[in-house]
Amino acid sequence: MDGRLAEVPLYQEDLHGVLRPAAVAFAVLCLAGAAQAAGGENAELAAVLKPAIQKRYTNGDVFSRVTCDVPSMKATRATCNAYFTNTGEQLKGVFHVDVTIARSTGNITWQEKSVSCTDLKSGKTLAC
Repeated sequence: MDGRLAEVPLYQEDLHGVLRPAAVAFAVLCLAGAAQAAGGENAELAAVLKPAIQKRYTNGDVFSRVTCDVPSMKATRATCNAYFTNTGEQLKGVFHVDVTIARSTGNITWQEKSVSCTDLKSGKTLAC
């Protein structure tokens, strides 16, 4: 070289075609992780709530399943459904439950907001 600066050609490549799909895939994975985490929290809340509800209702109601909907990982309120049968009274039903979550302590409080029942044999709606 004779002391002059050599000009180096700038190599450019349009990465939008590569980066855009990668960004979309990353966003999908993040959303899936959040949904999975929320699903895990729904299941955790249901698992904690089921024995508490069963303990409270000792009139022959047997709770087979509890499902919960926690709207987000930061939510302090949730709704749950507690499905039960009572063979002595020949009915099945569902309690609709409101849950308050104390995020700082992890404690929950719950309250039945409504219940609906059907006859075990005919499936007709009954008063609970």
